[in-house]
Amino acid sequence: MLLWRVIENLLNNIIKYTSEGSRVYIDIFDLDGFVNMSFKNISAYELNIPVDELMERFIRGDNSRSSEGSGAGL
Repeated sequence: MLLWRVIENLLNNIIKYTSEGSRVYIDIFDLDGFVNMSFKNISAYELNIPVDELMERFIRGDNSRSSEGSGAGL
């Protein structure tokens, strides 16, 4: 997956789901030649799943799918 697509998807989700009137924080760090990007916001909606299961929703686990992509539905 191209990096710009990941960043675009994250920014689109921030626009769609951030609580109105709240702030969004985007930090970019140089860590010994590697780039670390952090996106933080306050969601407009409460999570309806346990926090420990949150990442499971973003991984494509269905082997019958044949479309391109890593399955990281960010």
